Amino acid sequence: MVYSLQNPLPPIDCLVAALAAMEFGSFSAAAEALDLTHASVSRRVATAENWVGYSLFDRHARGVRPTLDGQRLLLRLQKTFGELESLAGRRTRDTARNVVRIQTTPSLARFWLIPRLGKFEARGISIELQTTAEVHNLSGSNIDIAIRFGKGGWADGKELARMASLHLPVVHKALSGEGDLSSENRFGGLPLLIGTDLYQWRGYFSRHGDVFKRRKKDRLLADYGSTIDAAQHRLGVALWHQALHDLPAGLVVLDQEPRKLTLQYYLLAAHKPLSSAAQELCEMLKRAFEEVASGGAG
Repeated sequence: MVYSLQNPLPPIDCLVAALAAMEFGSFSAAAEALDLTHASVSRRVATAENWVGYSLFDRHARGVRPTLDGQRLLLRLQKTFGELESLAGRRTRDTARNVVRIQTTPSLARFWLIPRLGKFEARGISIELQTTAEVHNLSGSNIDIAIRFGKGGWADGKELARMASLHLPVVHKALSGEGDLSSENRFGGLPLLIGTDLYQWRGYFSRHGDVFKRRKKDRLLADYGSTIDAAQHRLGVALWHQALHDLPAGLVVLDQEPRKLTLQYYLLAAHKPLSSAAQELCEMLKRAFEEVASGGAG
């Protein structure tokens, strides 16, 4: 739901006065608890009632009693206020303990970020990691930093660094001696191990002047990590993201020429004031991206 000035919310103090009246059972007791006059509480409750369009209380000589509709609304408001207080308290605790939230893909988290978390957290930063294969808008979220794979140009974050994606076909060494495993020979007929995005294989073959066509024997797997696992278990040929991690044990490269894709990994910071811990982590991630680009360990 989108809120606008055409459908304004009532002042918070009116809702607070109504909640106090429900809790204490009278406008006088609510006024004493809120350090207000009886008349002020009465006016504020009336404003809340004008906004909802019905009476929140039955007035009687000894005080007030919520109407049935009023009780439903006020109990929901009570719960909402409690949730808001909880959120505010969590934000305060997070700031105090230098919590930074990062969102990235499962593959980058598994192969690149998680091995570096200990190094980053050694600086006193607590990192909460959220992994998703989808792109979620940073605006209005509690995510501070995102690392995404794509063409770039996202408007919801400030681009800080990028890391080129270099792909090489790999196979288990036990299969490497099975005839002509060149890309021109479609790797000797071995199954291709394909993640959820076919783009990498399409791009690989197009740069070799060939059109990628999926065959029945090719294996469609859940994600990049699954393709690497399958290659290690001798199930076919996978594309290794050279920038993310070292060549896994047991695998050999079939094409020694790295092929840069138009898709890259992007480091983004949310368009909001970042804590000093988030700013420090951004700088560490930028340096790690630069080290990978220069061929270092990151």
